[in-house]
Amino acid sequence: MTEPRSILHNVQVLRFIAASVVLFGHVQHEAMELGYARPDTFGLLSAIDWGMGVDLFFIISGFIMYLIGKDEFGRRGAPGKFMSRRILRVVPLYWCFTLAMIAALTLMPGRVTAGMSSPQHIIASFFFLPWPGPSGELLPVLALGWTLNFEMLFYAVFALALRFERKTGIAVLLAAFAGLILLGMLVPATVWPLHFWGSPIILEFLLGIGLAMLYSRGWRLPMPTRALLVGAAVVLTIAFGFSAMAHIAPDRAPFETPSRLIRNGLPSLLLAAGLILGSQPARIGPIGRWLRLGGDASYSLYLSHPFSINIFAILWRWLRIDDPWAFVIAASIFAMGVSIAVYYALEKPILLLLRQQRPRPRVDPVAAAP
Repeated sequence: MTEPRSILHNVQVLRFIAASVVLFGHVQHEAMELGYARPDTFGLLSAIDWGMGVDLFFIISGFIMYLIGKDEFGRRGAPGKFMSRRILRVVPLYWCFTLAMIAALTLMPGRVTAGMSSPQHIIASFFFLPWPGPSGELLPVLALGWTLNFEMLFYAVFALALRFERKTGIAVLLAAFAGLILLGMLVPATVWPLHFWGSPIILEFLLGIGLAMLYSRGWRLPMPTRALLVGAAVVLTIAFGFSAMAHIAPDRAPFETPSRLIRNGLPSLLLAAGLILGSQPARIGPIGRWLRLGGDASYSLYLSHPFSINIFAILWRWLRIDDPWAFVIAASIFAMGVSIAVYYALEKPILLLLRQQRPRPRVDPVAAAP
């Protein structure tokens, strides 16, 4: 199961966009927290829900998982092989940054807004299980890891679906997600695992699978149509930002908002379709290579940027520059630079090391037969 080379560039660009959107939203928030900016400082940009980068990631995940697994349905050993690869890809770097957050909470409690977690919460965080934190919210120690809790749920259900032939497997996947959402609606909030996993946001993985099915059947859109889809995504994002749908009750987590599937999911789907359902570039110039690198480092950027922003904020105070735009731009560039360093110094070496340590599977004569 390797990612198809033919789609890698456009998807990597989309990954970079998703991570950058999340980063830009958090940097704006930090500028306001530090007093450099007011809620209206960024004008039209303040109305946008920059958390939609997460929704875009979920659609990308569904797209990629289907493409790398569509020929594995019903094959012997496919579920275990799929899960081992996903765990290898996601877990090591996430555990590194979770440990970093625990260290920050222990050594610098005054500089970290989150409270110290209970042992149960810490253990649940390492194993991608929703568990109430100090604030009562179902967020892991590394708060943005709530998205990875959903990712691991999707991987587990997708691995289960791989046990069956493709049509049956997709039906199992749909039934499992429908059942989770139904349970999430019926059970009280105190049954937090089902309440968490039953969020409608999980349907965004299915949107990505739908895109992958279209792509696999040869759907390629002309450039004018793709540009129209991207434009529609931008317009809808701004329109939803100014609507009542953008307002989230302070006592609700982002994944608990039913309207999110429309508010963020629909524009994300249009943007993903506009970038993915087209021909790959014949040549990748310098800008394309930088975008590709940004996609390669997108996971590092997502996990590292809260630390980068806080470190940069400390350094920025020494410069005594109060301009909010200067802070946002400089902090974003700093976080991206750190993510590339993390990618080359930590993420990539860990992956190479673990892949070398993994025993090579013996060839199954049945699976190898034409």
